[in-house]
Amino acid sequence: MQRDLEKFKKSKQWHYDLQLNYFNLIKEKTKDITMRFEFNSKSASINYGNCAKFNKSVSFIPNVCQLETQQCFKHRREP
Repeated sequence: MQRDLEKFKKSKQWHYDLQLNYFNLIKEKTKDITMRFEFNSKSASINYGNCAKFNKSVSFIPNVCQLETQQCFKHRREP
């Protein structure tokens, strides 16, 4: 498994923009100038990579067992 950090960064930026647009919409509707934007980075928890075993792009969620990607990973402690 080789992580695709470029795709991950694009996904994280997309989630950031989506949350910021929603925040601005709510702030404008409520006319509340004390509101402050905080990015929830957990919403962008999907990671991307290239599975060398199957020679294809995959997406995965860390610490979640997914049947379609489990063969792409090797435990770090294994030789």
